[in-house]
Amino acid sequence: ANFLYNSIISDTRNKIVTGFNTTYDNVDELVLTNYSSRNEKSIGAFFEYNYDNLKNVNLSAGIRIDYHNLLGTFLTPRLHLKYNPWETGTFRLSGGRGKRSAFIFAENQKLFGSNRTIQISNNDGEFYGLNPEIAWNYGISFIQKFKAFMRNGDVTVDFYNTIFEEQIIVDWEDPSMISFYNSKNNGKANSFQIELNYSPFTHFAIKTAYKYQDIRSNFISGEKQQLLQPQNRLFVH
Repeated sequence: ANFLYNSIISDTRNKIVTGFNTTYDNVDELVLTNYSSRNEKSIGAFFEYNYDNLKNVNLSAGIRIDYHNLLGTFLTPRLHLKYNPWETGTFRLSGGRGKRSAFIFAENQKLFGSNRTIQISNNDGEFYGLNPEIAWNYGISFIQKFKAFMRNGDVTVDFYNTIFEEQIIVDWEDPSMISFYNSKNNGKANSFQIELNYSPFTHFAIKTAYKYQDIRSNFISGEKQQLLQPQNRLFVH
């Protein structure tokens, strides 16, 4: 259930959205011979302020507070900024915090085809004995439109960073076992991408991109690149 209230402050350049919502989830899982059940109940309230000068700046800042019967009480801030330094350029900045309860089996269904033993390291947490995941994320992006040989194109450069306060590790290193456990140190994920779009002539378009991902997690054996996540990717369409 959701309740929202929208209004303006003095004029339409300043807008606010506030309200509250409540959720209830009743989850039953049967994995091999292990049955688990949990009820999640939460209620949260939020406030968001949006500023648009109708020219080149748009700012959205919000904060919410939630009470969850298993996660406790926590704050979630977020910020988005859009700025046009000139007519053909757009700059974006974002940041925020997230906290969630993981469904480790539903999110890793491929493990059931591996014939490996499943092991969950019990840390006395509320979710399969694990603690919830908590992360801060930040991002910056710039888009520049251009015209070359009388044809339109654009180039996009962005960088995103995620830092985990708490992370659930899916450890495949032992060939006979899959282990789930909370990381002891902060994991991180850095992503950089540059993309070029151009139409050299009518009915023909080219899109190409390069992406670099540095996704590192703290396994029991040490900090390593995330499994099956290549650091370099190239895309041409």
